[in-house]
Parts: sequence; structure tokens; C-alpha cells
Amino acid sequence: MAAALLPEIRWRAIDENGDVIPFALLYAWTVGTSTPASTFSDSALTTANTQPQVADAGGLFGPIYLSPTGYKFGLYPANPSPPVVPVDDAYWTQDQVGDPGALFASTFGTTMAVGSRNVTSGYTQLATDRLVTVASSGATTFNLLAASSCTMDLTIKNMLTGTVVVRCNGADLIDGIAGSPSQFIIEAAADPVYPAITIRPITGGWLIVSSHRAA
Repeated sequence: MAAALLPEIRWRAIDENGDVIPFALLYAWTVGTSTPASTFSDSALTTANTQPQVADAGGLFGPIYLSPTGYKFGLYPANPSPPVVPVDDAYWTQDQVGDPGALFASTFGTTMAVGSRNVTSGYTQLATDRLVTVASSGATTFNLLAASSCTMDLTIKNMLTGTVVVRCNGADLIDGIAGSPSQFIIEAAADPVYPAITIRPITGGWLIVSSHRAA
């Protein structure tokens, strides 16, 4: 199981000399804009922090939970002047801030649907493919990339009456089955049920994680 480093649980504002900034102000905007964006004091994202969020006398901010979107942050001294904070008064600003895990989880369904539609015989998998539909009336070959160059599951769905022969790249294997090349045959569709397999890149090839048959 992969491990994660302990995050900075409570954040303290310091300047370029390493000195604490009492009552520092932390502004949050939507990524790439000057539109205010809420951070939250609870993990359920129900209680928004003030905008700006104000540190205590020791420069310590309260809890800062992020929604699964991107942010731009700016750190400012207490009571900056004029009231509309100019960028020039900032200790720093930082764009493109977010929680990678939350960002990925929030778009996972869309990500897994990205792919190519209605491909025909001789198609070679793209690195961006997550879901590919095959629309070929005769026997069709589908060529996989090297598993070592892929990082996510791939679903191949057969939409028409021919079989689909999924062929490995080089010495890769599917479920450890030897062949030249190793291959898997997806049966022909039987409307309204369309056969599909989902495969996962592993060391040495691909692992079938699910298979849906027409009958």
C-alpha cells in the first residue's frame, strides 16, 4: 500500500526573513482569476472561512479545507491599504493550488469515459483512451500499446456483429497467457447486450479485471 506524507495540518504565515506575520490575511480566489473562492473550516465543506481568512497574533491560521476545484491564494499583511488589495501589497500569490486526490476523484467518471468511439479494424490504442467502442461488422483487430506506457484501466466495448481480437504489444501478455502475440477475443455483440472487457496495465502485460459477455 502506498503511503502519503503528513500534510501541513495548520499553516503559519511567515515573511521572507522567516518572521511570523501577526494577523496576516489569506485571500482565496478561483484558479486563474480574481473571483473570490471559499475555503472551509470543516472536512464536510459546510462552514466557509472568512474572506480573507485572518491569522492570529502568532501568524497561525485556522483549519483550511479545500473544495475539489483549483485555487489561487494570496498572502497579505494585516489591514493592507487601500482596502481593495492590490497584488503589489502581497507577500506572495500562488495560482494553480489544489488537492490532487480530490481533483482526480471529482472528475473520475469523466476521466474514465475519455476515449475513442466506433473504431474499426487495425485500431491502435491511444495513450488517452479509457473507453473505446468498436463498430466493425467483420473480425476486427485492436492493438494495445505497451502496458509499461499505460497507467490506467482500459475498457473495450464491442458494438457490432464481428468479433474483436485484442492483441498485445511485443512480449506483453494478457492474464499471463502466452502467444505470439498474446491476445483476447471479445465475442460479437447481440443487441441489446454489448460484450466488453476492462483491462489493467501490470508488470509484463495486462490483467483482465472484468469481462461482460453477450449471453
